[in-house]
Amino acid sequence: MLQRIHRLAGAGLLDCDSLTRTFDQLLEAWVSDPPRAEAACLVLIEPVKDVPDLAVALAHACNAVAMADGGYDQVEREVALRICRAIGVPPAEIGIDDAR
Repeated sequence: MLQRIHRLAGAGLLDCDSLTRTFDQLLEAWVSDPPRAEAACLVLIEPVKDVPDLAVALAHACNAVAMADGGYDQVEREVALRICRAIGVPPAEIGIDDAR
């Protein structure tokens, strides 16, 4: 996952320091209020859909994180599908529709 983030940062698409700060803030929010945190995350990533290459890269990064333990569980699959819908990436494009 970190390799993907650094590749995106190297391409000028992401600021790693800002990303790390935002991640830490959102992680704290997930602990205190998961529904609100999810809504905030989806709002945060929605503009990515206007940059197709970045949207696909984000979807692939999410896929890699979810697959890190060898496969999707049902909750990971549902989250991946919500992310794909939010950023306009067809799930089949990154193999999520067949994941179990």
